[in-house]
Amino acid sequence: TPLLSPKYRLCLVYDEEMAKHRSIFEKEHPERPERTQKIWECLSEFGILERSFILMSRRATRQEVERVHCTKHTDFMFGLEKLRDDEILNHQDTYKSVYLCPSSNDSALLSAGSLLQVFGLYVMNIACIL
Repeated sequence: TPLLSPKYRLCLVYDEEMAKHRSIFEKEHPERPERTQKIWECLSEFGILERSFILMSRRATRQEVERVHCTKHTDFMFGLEKLRDDEILNHQDTYKSVYLCPSSNDSALLSAGSLLQVFGLYVMNIACIL
């Protein structure tokens, strides 16, 4: 295989578990899980999934996360599922256009771990990052 010609032009990762990250205070937030679910359905309808390399998701490890985030932030995110809704809202309000829920950390771990897997395939020349 020539180095500039990967076997697959598109690598996709999707995990229903990521849909658990949703606003518990603002049901119509623009960044709701139904958006990515609809995109996945459209990719399927147009036959794109059949022509793509579908990769299983994986969670990033705490060690991987702490390579880019400080321990204080990591501790907060890993403790998110134990917080009450009012505590989550207080933290959420310190950010601009960000929402948090008890499942936010798990969804973020799935997203980050999956990205690391995709990058690994790119390095091995199996898939192309577009």
